[in-house]
Amino acid sequence: MVMLAHSVTDKSFWRRMLLAQYFI
Repeated sequence: MVMLAHSVTDKSFWRRMLLAQYFI
């Protein structure tokens, strides 16, 4: 969870999460 909060500012991270959602 700490890593997630730390990567909140990383927009590319969110983009990967969104892409992963579509693939899943």
